[in-house]
Amino acid sequence: MIRAFTISFDFKGKTYLAFATLLMDKGDTINYTVRVYDDQLSRIIPGGCISCQHDFKKPASITHPSADLLFSSISDSVRCHLQQASLNHA
Repeated sequence: MIRAFTISFDFKGKTYLAFATLLMDKGDTINYTVRVYDDQLSRIIPGGCISCQHDFKKPASITHPSADLLFSSISDSVRCHLQQASLNHA
C-alpha cells in the first residue's frame, strides 16, 4: 500500500508543511519519505528529503546540529498521522 499526505510540524517556533509518502509491504514493513519545501530546512536536510525505515530514526547522513530536533518534529507528525489514520505502526 502506498499513501501520500501532507504533514505540518513545528520547528524553532515556526510551523512548516511537508509532503510525505508511505510504503507498506505485506509484512508491514514501512518505508517513508518526507520532502520539505523550505530553503532553511533544506540546509539541515540535504536535498530537502528524508527517507527512513520503520524505526523512524534519523539517518546518519544528516549531521547538521539542529537535525535531531527537526527530525523529532517530523517523525512525531508522521506518527500522529498514522495514528489518526488507524495505521498505528509507529
